[in-house]
Amino acid sequence: MLKKIKIASKVKAVVMTVLVFFSIGFIEKENKETECADIQVKIKNTDGNYFLDEEAVIDLVTARGKSPLIGEKLIHIELKTLETRLKKDKFVKNVQITKNLKGTLSINVIQRRPIARFLGADSSYYLGEEGNVLPLSNRFTARVVLVSGAGIKKMFSGGVVATDSEKALFEVLDYIYHDEFFAAQIAQIEVDRKGELIMYPQVTKQAILFGSCAKHVDKLKKLRVFYDKILPAKGWNDYESVNLKYQGQIICK
Repeated sequence: MLKKIKIASKVKAVVMTVLVFFSIGFIEKENKETECADIQVKIKNTDGNYFLDEEAVIDLVTARGKSPLIGEKLIHIELKTLETRLKKDKFVKNVQITKNLKGTLSINVIQRRPIARFLGADSSYYLGEEGNVLPLSNRFTARVVLVSGAGIKKMFSGGVVATDSEKALFEVLDYIYHDEFFAAQIAQIEVDRKGELIMYPQVTKQAILFGSCAKHVDKLKKLRVFYDKILPAKGWNDYESVNLKYQGQIICK
């Protein structure tokens, strides 16, 4: 009885092995014969920014139509090549491409998001949430804080946040971008030659004398007190400026 069980187990193992090899062979054959019939594009991390759309992604992966994918056999489509093409666009943070036996090419893109737009005399650009410089786009204009002034002239020339002054300004902009109230309230920031900031709000008329980027969290907390407690009591346009430069003080004029 034991011998019969062992023989049956061996036969079963042989059959399973044959089936596995048969399946592998069938899949390989299907892979060789299946053509790309559809391209599905998903773009994540947009957050209201649409620098990339399905048309732009397909344009990139097909090298602007020079390497069409529809009708191409899947076995001839190199996914790494397509990913490399997509990553040439600076708004592409990450990309993953897969293909299946139904002939579908799935492209999943994670988009970079800008936190500020710099308006320089020589060039204009976005600064991304990772501290990298992003180009302006013909497809879309992001609603982010505008940064201008003589103090930004030589900033971010290396394409990323690098110097201490760049890091300090990036921290201020990053804080504003991720704070719902200040992202809606601060419209523009002027950086002077000394690196001091003057902020201009969306709604009220006060110039916000922010000073240097140092202790930016404490200064923005004072600014929130100004909007939450002082303006409602005194009148929204009663002051022309609010000075946050001095520790523990809010000077309104």
